[in-house]
Amino acid sequence: MNHSTVISLPPLKIVGIRGYSEDGYGRHAVFDVYSKESIKDLSSRVYQVF
Repeated sequence: MNHSTVISLPPLKIVGIRGYSEDGYGRHAVFDVYSKESIKDLSSRVYQVF
């Protein structure tokens, strides 16, 4: 018998990538790259949480 879970999600868009480096003090963000096209779509759909 095989048990599994199916999760239905809307199509995902990648809006950015963050690169990290690690040293003796932990991980640190080195760079951020954002997609210009996706951010235009995203601005009307994101709500401020804080």
